[in-house]
Amino acid sequence: MAGNVLVLAEHWRGQLSEITYEVLVLGRELADALEGRLEALVLGYGQREISRCLGKADAVLCVNHPDLAEPLAETWSEALYQLVKERQPVAVLIPLTNVTLAVGTMLAARMQAPGINFCKDVRVVDGAIEATCILYGGKMEAKVLTAHRPAVLGIWPGSRPAELGRATEAPPVE
Repeated sequence: MAGNVLVLAEHWRGQLSEITYEVLVLGRELADALEGRLEALVLGYGQREISRCLGKADAVLCVNHPDLAEPLAETWSEALYQLVKERQPVAVLIPLTNVTLAVGTMLAARMQAPGINFCKDVRVVDGAIEATCILYGGKMEAKVLTAHRPAVLGIWPGSRPAELGRATEAPPVE
């Protein structure tokens, strides 16, 4: 099952958040398992420069608009929805922090699709995407299988070491 994976790059005040690098590592693993491409998405206004730091991605998509200057869940999820319709990824990985917490949930609702949050691991099992999610502050784990495309996954901080998501080469930017 080939398919691309889209990772939302979280940034605040011109700096990429550490979780972006964690999610890139997880996204790279998933894209490789799906035999697809890993695309990172930078939403914002005047943020194209930070895309050079996303070298684990095969490509970076930059959406530059004044309405996206602040990470407001409604505007960001709508921009993401339009891009998902166009690009048709198999999975959308969204950092789950205070900055982007509601973006994935709003995207899933807009798409009338399930949103799976608190994911600490994601992998491909028999053609479906399996997410391992933490519940009750980490006291319980649940495995969720989804065949829905795209899978909208909120990735919990600490899923992978951030150092592994850093790269020195700059990816192509669209």
